[in-house]
Amino acid sequence: MVKRRPGYTLVELMVVSAVLALLFSLGSTLLMRINTFLRLSVGKIETQRDVRNLLTMITSEIRLARSSQVALSCNDNAQPPYSKITFQKYQGDTISFWQSGRSLVMQKNGALNVLSKNIRSLMFSYPSTSDPSLLTVLLTIEKADGTGRTQALQLGGETIRILNE
Repeated sequence: MVKRRPGYTLVELMVVSAVLALLFSLGSTLLMRINTFLRLSVGKIETQRDVRNLLTMITSEIRLARSSQVALSCNDNAQPPYSKITFQKYQGDTISFWQSGRSLVMQKNGALNVLSKNIRSLMFSYPSTSDPSLLTVLLTIEKADGTGRTQALQLGGETIRILNE
């Protein structure tokens, strides 16, 4: 009679090693995918928040403009047409919003303020030629997702009614 010593055989150790290697490789891939998904989700949420905040600020200022004092243009030839708006508010303040490279810039009575550095495009337009009190703002923001790529592109648009003639 052969007496067995307590312990594991080589085959049992190899099977356990193979199963553990398989679990670790699947687990690390799963963790990397979860991490990428979370980064993309956070980037999307942040860009949506930024678009909402910027559009709220821009629309609140434009609503108080005099419709006869609104001028659409571009800051320089490197920017798309109608990427700059200049207007005078009813109280007399002169305000401009424009795209400068990847930045959204606001100038109020001569003071410059960079509102965002993630702008891809900004455009102002009149949706109807018969009503100069309606103005549309289109804003596209993008953000790096932390994986070396730019993701979470968000387009926001809003039509504004200018309240003052």
